[in-house]
Amino acid sequence: SARRLQHEKDTVVTLTHESDALQVRLAEEEQSLGRLEQVMNLVDRFEAGDREGSPALSLQECAKIFQQLQTEFYQEYKTLGLGDLAVSVVHPLLKERLRSWDPLK
Repeated sequence: SARRLQHEKDTVVTLTHESDALQVRLAEEEQSLGRLEQVMNLVDRFEAGDREGSPALSLQECAKIFQQLQTEFYQEYKTLGLGDLAVSVVHPLLKERLRSWDPLK
């Protein structure tokens, strides 16, 4: 029964360590989820103008959002390939702005 008691104590210690490790992992995952939600909120701002009937974002506002994504959420920016998003967001804005531009004048 002494061996059995020692085995049970060892099991309790092992389970305690596993529980601590899982708690740390859970906290990291919750933090990661919070960061992804912040990234999604920033990305949703690109489309907010079209959905709500308000004017689309300006080029300066887009630049601020991309700068914030690159500085505050660099890992997510690289992992999710958010740099590719710039083409679809900025191209229509540039096209609209350059439509009336006549470089020969």
